[in-house]
Amino acid sequence: MSRIGALSTLFFVGSLTPVLVPPVVHAQLEGVTWSESIQLDAAPGPDDYKTGTDDDAPEAISGLVSGTGYSIAAGFTFTSPAAPNITATISSSYQGGDLIALDGNAIGYVNFQFVVRQTSPPPVLVTTIPVDVEVQGRAEANGDGSLSAGASAGALFWTLLQGQIDSWQVSVNNSEGPTSDSFNESLQFLLEVDEVVNGGLTVSASSYPDVLENGTSASATGWADPVIDLADETIPGSSAKYSDHYEIEFAPGYWALGAPTPVQPATWGSIKGLYRK
Repeated sequence: MSRIGALSTLFFVGSLTPVLVPPVVHAQLEGVTWSESIQLDAAPGPDDYKTGTDDDAPEAISGLVSGTGYSIAAGFTFTSPAAPNITATISSSYQGGDLIALDGNAIGYVNFQFVVRQTSPPPVLVTTIPVDVEVQGRAEANGDGSLSAGASAGALFWTLLQGQIDSWQVSVNNSEGPTSDSFNESLQFLLEVDEVVNGGLTVSASSYPDVLENGTSASATGWADPVIDLADETIPGSSAKYSDHYEIEFAPGYWALGAPTPVQPATWGSIKGLYRK
């Protein structure tokens, strides 16, 4: 009998007919990608352009353009430890000088994937697994109306099977004074095993003058952050929880900022012990 590939399985129907069963192929996840871009311009003075695309970990790039009577700075920061998140900031001031422009923007993206894997056979038939997703985003813009600032934050999730699952977006501008907007959404995705979910975050912060007036300043911040976990629920028709038989696999680099330490549940005994010391 000829040899059959090691990754395949050979079964026999009755005693004579061999049936080749292909191996189970799990969907492979692409690594997290972080992209940041900064453009600053103080015409006819200096400018500063920086970009970064990182496949392993985010790069906290920053930029600064300054001179007598003016400055504009922008950058990116990342909360640690946490899931993928990104914050874009910009600030500018003009106290006087020979300028016709003081413009800048910072735009950042994070793209990631996750999937539900089965770790052991469930006691009953399961077609979809509930995954809880919480997404937060915030945009703030402050400063004088003559030196405008704007910010945005957004998040998007989609799969090949379901298309776009949901998305959120907020944007603000300080044209009428300091302003902010945010979203904090909690929802549940029903996913099949090995159904890859694509997630994307986008943030921006910008500043530009309507009219350059002495003694003006502006700042803006855009921030987005997701939290993803298996639903803490019992599988219908059994006493087992989904977490007993399934887990979420995140794309390589998902915990590049560091995984948060799980919060240990407090017991009544440990609480009383605090007061005995």
